[in-house]
Amino acid sequence: MSPNHSAGGQDARALRDRPAPAQVVPHLYVHEPGWRVSLKRGSHREFCYAQAPGQDYYHRILDGELYLHHGDEKLCLSCACRRGLIEFEPRGLARPIDISLADSAELPTFHPDDDL
Repeated sequence: MSPNHSAGGQDARALRDRPAPAQVVPHLYVHEPGWRVSLKRGSHREFCYAQAPGQDYYHRILDGELYLHHGDEKLCLSCACRRGLIEFEPRGLARPIDISLADSAELPTFHPDDDL
């Protein structure tokens, strides 16, 4: 194997220097209280607490993978999305302000004849 190739057979330099994807990566939001995002580092074995569709086993969370956790429960991002923990839109205001309810006495008025 040449020195520029990793054990997987891919050129590490080509992977590092590849251009950013043309597809825009969406923002992710976690609105449920108590859930935290972590980055898996190291070779210790961590498992997702959910089984993916079609699987009858719990899959591993791999080194470098982002995951959600709440207490001892850990979920990969795919399973967290399936469970509805991850949203792709921010929360709106709890009660949007109705502009028609503003006190008009406090609003500035503009008179074209006034000197600025």
